[in-house]
Amino acid sequence: MFRRWAEDRDITVYLPIGQQRMRPHKARRATLVDRAVFPGYIFIKDANHYQRRLRQTMMFLKLLRNEEGELVSVRERVIQDLKTREASGEFNGVDPVTTGRHPVGTTVLIKNGPLTGFHGIVLGHFKKHLMLDVKGHAVKIRSHEVE
Repeated sequence: MFRRWAEDRDITVYLPIGQQRMRPHKARRATLVDRAVFPGYIFIKDANHYQRRLRQTMMFLKLLRNEEGELVSVRERVIQDLKTREASGEFNGVDPVTTGRHPVGTTVLIKNGPLTGFHGIVLGHFKKHLMLDVKGHAVKIRSHEVE
């Protein structure tokens, strides 16, 4: 709904989609259903430029901000990486959740693995993983490997 509203106003948005097999109540067969990879979130190109128009819509509730109150910015490379993963089917069958110890938009420190010492911005949560923006790349990492 919001995506259609934004596109009608020439605001470029991106909503990563994954397919999940679901069986509707009393249905004999499961069907593939498109589901948002990050429920409740949508990526808006040049959100700073459109802040006023975005605030004026009742559909749009809140812009994601960091601790300093600035809009959280996601690099174009991260969006391209998410699009590549979506096209490859990596998000199919994934059951994302939106709650976790590290809220979306916060910066975390990676404490284990090959990226030890790097900082990343939390883009979303999965069952046991986080999707992070690390130096412009979308990285999937286990939740217990960050602080």
